[in-house]
Amino acid sequence: KLIDGYVSGALVFLDANRNNQHDAGEPSTFTNNQGAFELIVELASYDSNGDGILNPSEGVLIMEGGVDLSTGLDLEGQFLAPVGSSLASPLSSLVVAIVDLNPTFTYAQAQASIKAGLNLAAGVDIHSYDPIASASQGDSDSGPVMAAGAMVQDTIFTMTRILDKAAGGNMWGALQAAAYDHIANRLMLNQAVNLRDGDFLETMFDTLRSEERRVGKECRSRWS
Repeated sequence: KLIDGYVSGALVFLDANRNNQHDAGEPSTFTNNQGAFELIVELASYDSNGDGILNPSEGVLIMEGGVDLSTGLDLEGQFLAPVGSSLASPLSSLVVAIVDLNPTFTYAQAQASIKAGLNLAAGVDIHSYDPIASASQGDSDSGPVMAAGAMVQDTIFTMTRILDKAAGGNMWGALQAAAYDHIANRLMLNQAVNLRDGDFLETMFDTLRSEERRVGKECRSRWS
């Protein structure tokens, strides 16, 4: 499932070459009207090192587009998740960001860092835990998981939208990736992340502004 609320009609694909876009031949599907999906990936076609699993360098799941069923609004940006995950969310995107930044981390270690840094229950599996369904069953872990995911998403969305608009558009993807990386870097060092802390948010915004300037400079160099 795609968890930002449940998202219907989202494209789900295996990003085998890690270019953050759906290319011809990459397996894909769409979420249904409950936000669920089934994506069949032929392991032999993408397991380049033959170890029987798809490692981060061999692909991740990306979800984009669709309509948030809780708000009726179009989903902006992308969510990433390790292959084999049953859902994608801002938290699963952080898992992928941590492993991309430090390939010595396993997905399990990345999860542990996120749960410690965001004060989530150790027993929650970010790749499969559905906080919406769990809330309806009275699970006490659902509230903190939903709140953490919403805070990550809202913070990233707000900052990237402001800077992308100021830059004239077309930088959303790079800014979103930089935002996840900023949070992931803190979590990777086993440090707590408080997305209500003014100093942390100011530093994060400055980081994204630097990324916006860097990308803008590269684009201008290509055009000149």
